[in-house]
Amino acid sequence: MKLNGDNDMGLFIHLFVNSHNISTEQWQSVYDESLVLLQHFPAKLSRFDTEIINGQERYHYTTELIMCEGTPNEKWQVSGDMVSDKHAESFSLARHLDACYAKEDARDVLWVRDDALHYIGGYGYDLFDHKTQGYPYHCAILAVGILVESRFSGNAYVTGDINTEQAEMMTAWCNAILKKMVKKPVC
Repeated sequence: MKLNGDNDMGLFIHLFVNSHNISTEQWQSVYDESLVLLQHFPAKLSRFDTEIINGQERYHYTTELIMCEGTPNEKWQVSGDMVSDKHAESFSLARHLDACYAKEDARDVLWVRDDALHYIGGYGYDLFDHKTQGYPYHCAILAVGILVESRFSGNAYVTGDINTEQAEMMTAWCNAILKKMVKKPVC
């Protein structure tokens, strides 16, 4: 399944976060919710990993999305799915916000300098900034972006190669999975 035609495309998803008003507890709660979304995605998600076979390091795909579990560096990572067997760039989200992202000042995440108005960015860190090539996991990453934006309004937003139908579809899907509702993204 391709989301935008049959040709491989450089389709991006960006997730800008300004962590100024986000507590450690709030972030970890959203991290846990993001795992619920990833675990319920209809196609089993996967990531790149390495293993040692006969003394040689080899690449492979794994459905174990969490890396460095139980450590300050814990994060999940997704780079494709096992149903379509399509993989592109990896997306990840860290459990511990303070360990990975510095605090910004209190500006709204949608603020941008006057000389940068033609860029897609906002005021914060772009936690995703990768390409999905339009493969099915694009929707899973979009769902996480919608979750983060909805939980941290004014401090996070998801944008990129997303159309209205995808945003509406994934917002409805998130609301069918999560206990607390999310809203359709701003951009």
